[in-house]
Amino acid sequence: RRDKRVVALITGMDQPLGRLVGNAVEGAESIATLRGEGPDDLTALSVELAAEMIILAGFAPDLAGARGLAREQIASGRALELFARCIEFQGGDPRVVDDPGRLPAAAGRRVVTAPRAGLVTALDAEKVGTAVVLLGGGRLRKEDAVDPVVGIRLRAKIGDRVAAGDPLAEILYNDGARLGAAAERVASAYEIGDAAPEPAPLLRERIG
Repeated sequence: RRDKRVVALITGMDQPLGRLVGNAVEGAESIATLRGEGPDDLTALSVELAAEMIILAGFAPDLAGARGLAREQIASGRALELFARCIEFQGGDPRVVDDPGRLPAAAGRRVVTAPRAGLVTALDAEKVGTAVVLLGGGRLRKEDAVDPVVGIRLRAKIGDRVAAGDPLAEILYNDGARLGAAAERVASAYEIGDAAPEPAPLLRERIG
């Protein structure tokens, strides 16, 4: 049908959203967000996207009211309850919403540290994503198997101050042979300078 109402949001991709990158770990971060305990940027964008859908469905007259309704669903636990039902409908274990520790975890950890003191001025989202693929968390070829538990925990993001040797990111891996290339990619994703970068808005444009 050609009479569908559609809204698109153009959002910032200058750094990864949230603090976790990878399949299982992003699932855990999603659960935390629906508990009201997620990172500010992921929570803000989730509320904004939900608000647009609430308006399209006719449950609120404007964005302010729709945002309020979305936040109410998180605060009441209703959003997390519905997420559990979605997991169950798709054959997963809905108990993970109450116990995220039931999610599988990677065997190894490697910390990437800051080479110098300063402020994080850039964090290349594409390089971080590619590092997860190199760990086995995505496919380089369509026949590749995907390891759902590998990933990256971002310990510092744009605007954070670090000292030399402070952790920038934690790599969660299973295959040590894949670790070196991924660690190099993560290290190269960070830029550290002396001046704080100009804050960039998360929501750049609304089309609809």
